[in-house]
Amino acid sequence: MDRQHAARLAELIAADFYGKGLKLSGEKAEEAPRRWAEMPEIQAVARLRDAGADYVAVRRFLTFVAAMSRNRNFKKLLCAALDLFGEDRALFNPAVAATTPVPVLKDRLSTSSVSRKHKPDAEAWQTIAGSLTKPGPVMAAINDGMGDATKVFRSLDTVAGGKARFPLLSGPKTKSLWMRLMVAPGKSRLGNLRHIPLAVDVHVRRATERLGVCDTQDASTELARAAIQGEWLDVADMADIDAPLRLGGSCLALDPALWVLGKYGVDEDYRHYRTMA
Repeated sequence: MDRQHAARLAELIAADFYGKGLKLSGEKAEEAPRRWAEMPEIQAVARLRDAGADYVAVRRFLTFVAAMSRNRNFKKLLCAALDLFGEDRALFNPAVAATTPVPVLKDRLSTSSVSRKHKPDAEAWQTIAGSLTKPGPVMAAINDGMGDATKVFRSLDTVAGGKARFPLLSGPKTKSLWMRLMVAPGKSRLGNLRHIPLAVDVHVRRATERLGVCDTQDASTELARAAIQGEWLDVADMADIDAPLRLGGSCLALDPALWVLGKYGVDEDYRHYRTMA
């Protein structure tokens, strides 16, 4: 598919997702979050705000949740994390979590179903918390709600004493997911978002292939991810993507829409968007 065609496709999908809803016709269409407002992270943030959390607390919550999100049902993870937040919100405070013994974190995260690999997840939680007590682009994105997205993105890969400062958050899919969550629904005012690639999982890969934007069927996961991210970055540069907060104009705006389309879309839905474009 040529880039101009793909750009039009991106505009149509974003307009539906951030508007009246994606066109879905499969058996599971009724359970799909067709619109941005129906995404589980939007509903989770609404609950946090109703409970009195400010946006710094919201971004901290989303940070720890993103770190726990590997191959998880994100909606169920959010629900478990919300319950834990209601019971012990201090665990989402970096200054507290950084000094909480790993065995205590392990017990709280495991019994609440927030963690899956309990000890490594507890260790990562503590390490991330410690890193968030020190000045830097990631801390500024969370505490001040601002920064240069490219610097924040690179900072996720930094190490201290030979160990990752942001374990689990720095994974190839999770770091893009976290960047998007900080901006929307986290309301961090990050500049240069156009340079940040979208998160690629099996659903985004499926949607990209079925839409005809990029053929990666015979590629490894790593090569497919790089190809898909590069293609959507180029497409987003050509497209006029309208999205809330600062997502507009970036391929991060396509991330949740493509995920929904990839998980719930059927052949008829892909044909609809290809034809309309």
